[in-house]
Amino acid sequence: MTGIKRKTIFALCRELGLDESARHVIQKSITGKESLSKINDQQADDIIRCLRAQQQKNGYDIEKSLRPGVLKNRRVHSSKIYNLASKEQRNKIIAMSIKIYGEFIESKMDVYCNRRFNKPFKRISSNEAIKLIEAQKIILERKKE
Repeated sequence: MTGIKRKTIFALCRELGLDESARHVIQKSITGKESLSKINDQQADDIIRCLRAQQQKNGYDIEKSLRPGVLKNRRVHSSKIYNLASKEQRNKIIAMSIKIYGEFIESKMDVYCNRRFNKPFKRISSNEAIKLIEAQKIILERKKE
């Protein structure tokens, strides 16, 4: 079996929430073999087909499964390509701003980001978002004291 098919089986099981023992049961019921190392390409295709059918039966949507910041924000090694902050990072920054100041005003955040990173809030990179979150954590700790 090819490595791609093996990875596909593991990914599908992970997305369906199946653990190793459940995967073994499915493999054995479809192919008669418990170990992936003893399965050929055709049997792997049968397992993949079964798992994908289960996804569709569960109402699985591929667009909802894409985690922002993982696939779309993959860093390519080039000086001209930027890895923008993920949606989760932006949401965390907004939530922490609300905890600290009682509200989130994007224009004020733009002023801060322009002063610190020389770019507006929507254009900060993932690493800059991490720095901003850490700065907000420190502010929040000081506010609690």
